Amino acid sequence: GLSEEAFTKDLRRAILFANTQLISENYGTGNEALVSRFYINEAYYALGQYNKATSDEAKKDAASLLRDSWNSYLAVVNRAIVPKVGDKFAPVDA
Repeated sequence: GLSEEAFTKDLRRAILFANTQLISENYGTGNEALVSRFYINEAYYALGQYNKATSDEAKKDAASLLRDSWNSYLAVVNRAIVPKVGDKFAPVDA
């Protein structure tokens, strides 16, 4: 299955990145930062389900949840990325 340890590190980095993009000294922790954390937690849960899956159908369902969670996270973070900063993240297709 997917390396849970490596992916967990990537998820932590995603949370830190979201914090830098979505939390402001002027406004504090907004709803978008909390929503991005929810999607990261959901992605972590999906990874665990994927690694525990014993059937192809269960793996497919977990992979779908993982993809949807990650794409939702990207949608939240992309709103904070302006063209001056750089390109927005592309969603995961597969």
